[in-house]
Amino acid sequence: MWLLSFMLALLGFNLLCICTGRNASKVISQSLHKGHTRLLTAGGWGLLLISLWLGLQQGEPTLAFVGWVVTLTAALATVILLLTYRPQILGLVVLSLKH
Repeated sequence: MWLLSFMLALLGFNLLCICTGRNASKVISQSLHKGHTRLLTAGGWGLLLISLWLGLQQGEPTLAFVGWVVTLTAALATVILLLTYRPQILGLVVLSLKH
């Protein structure tokens, strides 16, 4: 379940990261329309909430929350590194959602 929570957090942070104009132009080489930005923002926050729900199902709530924060940290670090060094990889997710 932690792996699923990590994957959802990774995808959620990816969508939230691409919503900004500068990152969108780096990742998919074009700007997004306002409707796409709103959809990606809602989807990103929704995936993070599902990730939280899955993380809290892992046992005692206090330790599960700490585990979820560790999962968020790992997912965010992955997105930041990919955005810095290989932004095209992050764009594959958005381009697959667009078609």
